[in-house]
Amino acid sequence: LSQGTARRVPLKIYVGLALCSMVSIGATNTASSMIGYVPQVAGKSLKLAIVMVGGMIMGQRFKGAEWMAAVMVCVGVPGFLLATAKSDGAAFDIRGVGLLAVALAADSSVYNIQEHICFKKYHAPQNEVAAWSYLFAAIQT
Repeated sequence: LSQGTARRVPLKIYVGLALCSMVSIGATNTASSMIGYVPQVAGKSLKLAIVMVGGMIMGQRFKGAEWMAAVMVCVGVPGFLLATAKSDGAAFDIRGVGLLAVALAADSSVYNIQEHICFKKYHAPQNEVAAWSYLFAAIQT
């Protein structure tokens, strides 16, 4: 951008990225009024697994240690969420968990679109992706 180079990624990709970011932030903020902080943090840690699934769909391969980490998170988080919901007096509404799932899906979409489309397919520099994504996010909000 600053060197006068042409934009490499189509504008519709940046609009999609901004929309996914907006959905992620909105769903997270709305979920925060429905579930407590601890379940939110635990639920957000599932992002690793969701990003891996998106990466697999786009043809990415992962190492054994990465799979092990994802399995450990996926096994531990649901139990932690259920234990917290039963023992903690904080709010725990299943709709908040659904919104958190929507936020995670949108957030992982941002990562996978940036990684596999912007950087690998179009070979866009990071400053271009950040500038255009934030520009459209600002316009959409």
